[in-house]
Amino acid sequence: MVKATVAAVAVVSVLGIVVAVIISQDGNENILIDRTFAGVPLGLWVIAFQQLVFVFAAWNWSVTKYGARPRALGFVRAAGQRPYLKALLGWLLALAAIISWALFIEAVGIDSLDPNDNINDIIDIGGSLVLSVAIVGIWGPLTEEIFFRGFVLGGLRRRFGNRGALVLSAGLFALFHIDPTIYVPIFFFGIVLGWLYLHTGSIWPSVAVHVVHNTTILLATTLVE
Repeated sequence: MVKATVAAVAVVSVLGIVVAVIISQDGNENILIDRTFAGVPLGLWVIAFQQLVFVFAAWNWSVTKYGARPRALGFVRAAGQRPYLKALLGWLLALAAIISWALFIEAVGIDSLDPNDNINDIIDIGGSLVLSVAIVGIWGPLTEEIFFRGFVLGGLRRRFGNRGALVLSAGLFALFHIDPTIYVPIFFFGIVLGWLYLHTGSIWPSVAVHVVHNTTILLATTLVE
């Protein structure tokens, strides 16, 4: 698991450096928005590829190298409605935690921890709400759940138990998002997603919650604007 994480982070970091060099040489700070391939802004291609790297790492260091079955990554059908009712409850709990954090930030006046500008940046990079939802609202949650819940949480629980693995995987999930302004709410969300995975044995309820959450935030931000 450590090898997979280090390899994925290394590739993503190199990609980030390459993008920074391209922006520097081009002189256009909006190149991620202005330049498109197949009608999709370069920024979204970068985001999609970064997420794909983590899926490849998880698959390579489990199924390919060690012969694990896909179900080891959480590809298990969640039978019945109960797992998805738990998913709905989990999402409501996550929203409550995130809203409480936002109210705390507003109350103490720490404007530097306000994540709203970052959401607007994602929408700007996407070029359109539809593309942003496709990559950030659907593709992102799927890839992140495969890696952080199916692979990382599944691997850590063998060594640290459910509670330790839950906290560690949520922490890594938060750090992966790079921006310190969202570390705390993303950590809360990671705890909920991990709890869902542990209680259902499947990544699909977590994927469902993650998709609904990301898409709802994107749509709400757009409507407010």
